[in-house]
Amino acid sequence: MGRPLRAIEEDIEEDFAVARNVPRNVTRDVQRPSARLELLEAVAAIDVPFVRRVIAGRPVVFVNEPELIAQVLVGRAASFEKSDFQRRVMGVAEGSQTGLGNGLLTSSNVTNKAQRKLLGRLFSAPAIRRYVREMAALAREERQRWQDGATVELGAAFMRLSARIVARTLFSWDLSPGDQRIADDLALIGGLLGRAAERRRAGWKDPSVIERAAATIEQRLLSLVAERRRRDHRGPAAESPDVQAPDGQAPDVIDLLLAAQAEGAGSAADYVVSDRQIRDDLMTLFITGAENPRNALTWTLYLLSRHPQAALRVREEIAAAGATAGEITPEVLQRLPFTLQVYKEALRLYPPGYAFGRRAIEDLQLGPLRIEKDSEVVVSPYALHRRPTLYERPAQFDPARFEEERASERHPCAYLPFGAGPRGCIGGGFALLQGQVVLAVLLGGWQVTPASNDPVLPEPRMTLRPAAPVPVIVHKHAERG
Repeated sequence: MGRPLRAIEEDIEEDFAVARNVPRNVTRDVQRPSARLELLEAVAAIDVPFVRRVIAGRPVVFVNEPELIAQVLVGRAASFEKSDFQRRVMGVAEGSQTGLGNGLLTSSNVTNKAQRKLLGRLFSAPAIRRYVREMAALAREERQRWQDGATVELGAAFMRLSARIVARTLFSWDLSPGDQRIADDLALIGGLLGRAAERRRAGWKDPSVIERAAATIEQRLLSLVAERRRRDHRGPAAESPDVQAPDGQAPDVIDLLLAAQAEGAGSAADYVVSDRQIRDDLMTLFITGAENPRNALTWTLYLLSRHPQAALRVREEIAAAGATAGEITPEVLQRLPFTLQVYKEALRLYPPGYAFGRRAIEDLQLGPLRIEKDSEVVVSPYALHRRPTLYERPAQFDPARFEEERASERHPCAYLPFGAGPRGCIGGGFALLQGQVVLAVLLGGWQVTPASNDPVLPEPRMTLRPAAPVPVIVHKHAERG
């Protein structure tokens, strides 16, 4: 099973200790797999409903049983708040306010509920149809960059594409293909945010590098807000070339936040849409909306490049559905079940949200599990998806796990790529659509093969990223008549 659990925990303690301002040695053997993932793999291998440990002097309970997880995330969700550790690490960067602030990932339960009620309007049925069309158009533009026989680094390609998709769909912001600075800043933030501040400083000669990247993203987003206010004040005829007017089918995130601010929505007790809150909500949606699909799509093509039979089946399904050259619509996506199974299996093996914490705000009993107030409760999709009791040969890539009949027999909380309950990912359905659309466009006429046989290890940061570049060689296939 690898290193002893206690030895792994000693490495993990650094993250908890730094978050609590306890001095620790911040050096790390970069040749060894991440201690966080070693711990989660050990929890999975133990194959029990929960594991209790004491880390940095604080009781931690790893809950790894679907029914118990359902209680933590759904049934008794009001008895838990967001982890203080996660709020500290994700909410700020380098001790400044350049992190995600009080956005959806870090806000309190009360604020989060109000945020979701407002921002959930982004995912109406008319909006989804428009999003699919725009995702496909941007994916086709990315595909045009590919050259037969060329090497494509998947992380960079999908960061660029994901940034353009989230910008156009949710922000009505048309990033140009050459706006590489935004993609570079997003990649930098995703690689550093999620480490405790001292670890970020130890890894970079210039500790202000994440602050500069975050400040650049913040300035661009706030310029969109300022321009939207000016445009609305002057009337719809006066538009900036950098901002597309909403198409009338659904408001974008800036529209929703500015309208809520103008109406005085919220109160001191839940959700005041101040200028600062607008900044935090926009930063959270933009950064996570680019980071999560970047990683999910990178892992998917990484797996397909190493499983040619599955990749061939995807290409054949795309061709049979008429998606190779035609318009991608929600109806076309329904004819791509195996493509979706592949994406879901990649999310099982490499869930972007690999672990998340909750803090018990009261003593409670969940079946056999007694949880004391202020205990740290960790739910890890990464560990859950590797539990042998739930998934036979859990380390193996097997898209057939998500055939409709097999998936319907699984407990709803046995598969958690987007969490569950009142704090589940607000854009989970959007993310599945994006994965399916992009795969349909890119793989319809193209094959990907590894540029290197070296395995790529996952690295837990803000999300579960590849620890190294993921180069593949792309080959164009003749379209079938």
